[in-house]
Amino acid sequence: MKDAEEIAAEVAAPSQAESSEDKATPSEAEKPGDKATSSEAVRKFVQVKPEEIPEYYFQIKKAGKRFWKFEDRNGMIQYRDYGYVNVEAEFPLWYVADQAGSVEDMSSCVNLYEEYYNLAPYIFKSYDKDAYRMATH
Repeated sequence: MKDAEEIAAEVAAPSQAESSEDKATPSEAEKPGDKATSSEAVRKFVQVKPEEIPEYYFQIKKAGKRFWKFEDRNGMIQYRDYGYVNVEAEFPLWYVADQAGSVEDMSSCVNLYEEYYNLAPYIFKSYDKDAYRMATH
C-alpha cells in the first residue's frame, strides 16, 4: 500500500494540471463585435394593432396610450396590450399590462385559451322566452 507522500507525488498540483497556454482566455474566446452586451440588447415592448380582439376586452385610452381592459369573473380589472418584444418575439401576442398600459414583465404573455376558461367574465347570451317555449313545445 502507498503512503501519503507517494500519492501526493503522483497527483499533479493545480498549477501543473492546467496550462493556460492551450486554452483561450475569455477575451480571446469572444470578439467584442460578435454579440450585443446586456446594455445594448434592450428588451422593449412594441405595440401593434391586433387583428382579433377577445369579445370581453374594451379599448381604453390614458395619457395618449391605447390599450385594453376587462373585468374578470372575480371582479378585478385586468389590463392587456398587444405587440411583441423587439429582441426576441417573432410575432405579436397579448401581454399583461398595468393600469397605465405599460408592459413591465415582458415574459407575461397571455394564453387566451386559458384566460377565456379561467379568468374572463362569464358570457351569457340572452334568449327570447317565447321563442324558446314555442321551440320546445
